[in-house]
Amino acid sequence: MKIDRMHITLLICIVLCTFLIISCTNAGKATEPVTDQEKTASQNKITCYDSDGAIEFAVKGKIFGEQGSTTYEHWDSCLSKYTVKEWYCQRNIPKYISFNCQYQYGECKDGACIKTAVTPPPT
Repeated sequence: MKIDRMHITLLICIVLCTFLIISCTNAGKATEPVTDQEKTASQNKITCYDSDGAIEFAVKGKIFGEQGSTTYEHWDSCLSKYTVKEWYCQRNIPKYISFNCQYQYGECKDGACIKTAVTPPPT
């Protein structure tokens, strides 16, 4: 009976060691792109850089980079008195979001949300 337990214990140790070796070997490898757009970005060498670092509504910034052999540049801008168009990079893909500055900041000026004095309603 001791020999059977010893063989089972040895077999379990071998299986666990093999699993750990395989896991550690794959730990540093890059994962494949998730979406078709990301696959295209990696195949076409699309790069994207954001001057303000992320989605920053209160800072006018720009994104720039390359899509294949073409370079691009997009500046944050005001779509209206209260709405900013904020460009950002998501996994090297240029994207933008429209944001209403009115409730958190005040208004949009020169591609950024700015604080404005709130005028109380007339009484």
